[in-house]
Amino acid sequence: MFPIGNQRQRERTIRHEKEKQTKSLDVYGSAFDKLVSSGKTFIRQERLKPFIKQLPKILLISAFLFFTFYINYILFFPSLHSFKDRLSILPKDQTIINNNVYNEYYNYWWNNDINEHDLNKIPFIGLHIINPLRLNYFSGIIENYRRRNEGHDIEIVDLGCGGGILTESLYNKFKTTDHKIIFRGFDISYKSVEQARKHAKLNNITTIDDYLKYEVGSVYDISSFLPNESVDIVILSDVMEHLLDLRLAMKEIRRILKPNGLFLFDTINRTFKSYFGVIYLFENIFGIIPRHTHDWKLFIKPKETIDLLKDFNFTIPVNALEEEWKGINIKLNSFSLWKDIFTMVFENIYNSIIYWMCFIGKTLIHFTCPLVEKHFTPLTIFSNHVKMYDNDLSVTYIGYAIKH
Repeated sequence: MFPIGNQRQRERTIRHEKEKQTKSLDVYGSAFDKLVSSGKTFIRQERLKPFIKQLPKILLISAFLFFTFYINYILFFPSLHSFKDRLSILPKDQTIINNNVYNEYYNYWWNNDINEHDLNKIPFIGLHIINPLRLNYFSGIIENYRRRNEGHDIEIVDLGCGGGILTESLYNKFKTTDHKIIFRGFDISYKSVEQARKHAKLNNITTIDDYLKYEVGSVYDISSFLPNESVDIVILSDVMEHLLDLRLAMKEIRRILKPNGLFLFDTINRTFKSYFGVIYLFENIFGIIPRHTHDWKLFIKPKETIDLLKDFNFTIPVNALEEEWKGINIKLNSFSLWKDIFTMVFENIYNSIIYWMCFIGKTLIHFTCPLVEKHFTPLTIFSNHVKMYDNDLSVTYIGYAIKH
């Protein structure tokens, strides 16, 4: 038995602790009630209703994308190990890139119908969509160069011109200038070169032999066509990420450029975002680009491009990464982008269900019904959201340098 005084003291202590717990519960309970009340008010004001309505779709599509990306990542994980030195000569047997794709799909260079749903027939549609952005950037730099060299003829070479999408666009942009600008396109794919020539003639470019020329030639060696220091501007668009010997290509570019000549380029950065966008989405999921057109290991970081240019005594613009060089990409954190993607996926799911219902109905009871028209395809989403940005070179970046 405890003394009576100690027992009373113990009872008061226990009673005091219970009162404190009760007050704490009251405080937490009051806070919880206020939270629930404010939440009900928030929902009542219809601020969350659109989100809640789309939540099942968002969760389902997010789970699908995460699952497919995880499987894709596991399957292609060996291809994600970067080369120790991207600027060195790379062994062909250690890359999965298929540069022969331009011979395989040579007949589709100018099949740019945005409403076409058979992606196998429009493998180069992405180039048509990005081309206005490239054209706007390159033509601005070319125009400044032309003004500085007023009264002189200018020769511009597009190495890796493919079917002539960019080359012909630049020719059309500058064909009304007072003095002569000669455009010459070179590509190692002879079938692509033939398509470029054919399309130029179909578009009534009668000066093809004088002002717009296409030749079969490699970026590594075009000495049989162009002597030393004979070209004002060299363009290497969507080519660097396909090359296994960047230094050899840059050596040839420097050889043919005149002093103070311009080197214009665009290529793809080697980042997680570029893998997710270019390899995972565009090649493996949506099929906008044929598979193995690119190898993530061959993508080039801006710092590597700067090191390469400096090694060959090219002058890099001041604040190149912040101002002069631009990024071309799609903002993956855009709400409207994912809204369009979710809509597209559910349109496809809905159409698939309707298709089989119609098929069964037609088979059993001769019942027919129309499919719902698609408002979004990978191509329309890509064309609606791809833009040029400052200070974001995380996917594709475009820039220039000057021969010192």
